[in-house]
Amino acid sequence: MLTLGACGLKCSECNAFKATQANDTEKLAELAKSWGSPENPYTVEDMRCNGCMSDVTYKGCASCGVRNSALEHSVSHCGECSEFACDKLTSQWANMSVKPEAMRANLGKP
Repeated sequence: MLTLGACGLKCSECNAFKATQANDTEKLAELAKSWGSPENPYTVEDMRCNGCMSDVTYKGCASCGVRNSALEHSVSHCGECSEFACDKLTSQWANMSVKPEAMRANLGKP
């Protein structure tokens, strides 16, 4: 099943999402250690994620401006937003070093 993030990333391909779905606490602990840092450590609970638009979201995505904008606009992803593709979204794509064409396609906006 494809689970899509607000920005067009495929949540279902994310290691935190997959480990959560499998209830693999060992993998979540491993991810917490590798994704966190001494200044910003993560716990297993911080890593649990059912997709960025769910109530159970990886800590790093919970504060995402694109995700929060989609929630404010009451859309399941940015492709459904009347302001697509806003500066917030295109800046996010640039910061993530993803191919905008792929993200557009994932959001149904070729």
